[in-house]
Amino acid sequence: MARHDRIDTIQKLKEHPLKFSDLKRTANKFGLNQDQTSLLANISPRTLKSKSELTPLSFRLSEQILLLEELYQIGLDVFDSNEASFQDWLKTSIPALENHIPNDLLTSQLGIDVVKEELLRIEHGVY
Repeated sequence: MARHDRIDTIQKLKEHPLKFSDLKRTANKFGLNQDQTSLLANISPRTLKSKSELTPLSFRLSEQILLLEELYQIGLDVFDSNEASFQDWLKTSIPALENHIPNDLLTSQLGIDVVKEELLRIEHGVY
C-alpha cells in the first residue's frame, strides 16, 4: 500500500473505527480461538462474548485488524490462493519461528511482523 493510501487509511480509521464484527470476522478467517481473540482485543474472553457486533473498536485495534487482513492476503499469495494450506500453516509449529505457531503470535504487533517476515521469506525462497 502506498504511503498516501496509508495516510488516508489512518484518517478514515480515526473518523470511522472498525467494529467488533470486523474483529470477529478476521479472527474467524485466521482460525483464532476465543482466548487468542481476547488477547488481540486486550479484553477478557467474557467481555469479548458480551460485546455487540456494532461496538466500535479502538484505533489501535482497528489498525491491527487491517494489518492482519493485509497479512492474510500475503499468506494467500504465498500459498497460491490455497486457503486451506495457509490456514494449516498458521496452526503448525514452524521451526523458523523457534517452533512457535503463527496464530499464537498474531495477538501483538511484533508477532504480526514476525509472521509477515516469515511469509515473505517463504515467498522469496529464503529459509
